[in-house]
Amino acid sequence: MIKINDKFSVERDKYQWLLIESKDGLSKKQEPIVTTRTTYHGTLKQCCNEIAERMMGECESVQGIETLLESIETIIDDVLAKIEVK
Repeated sequence: MIKINDKFSVERDKYQWLLIESKDGLSKKQEPIVTTRTTYHGTLKQCCNEIAERMMGECESVQGIETLLESIETIIDDVLAKIEVK
């Protein structure tokens, strides 16, 4: 599993890319828990596009979107570098 940030990580299996989104929360007993949501993507680009879509809602300005897109490019480079190492 390749950790992107505190919220997202990606994983590759034989057929697809898995995007895992983690979210901190509380259980019914008010104990801290981490829930995950996994989506499946055919390519790394589709996976990164999904990260961008989810994170764009948190941007407050055009500069924030620009910074986000630059960081997505960095993420792609980092993921590809980690894959080549294996």
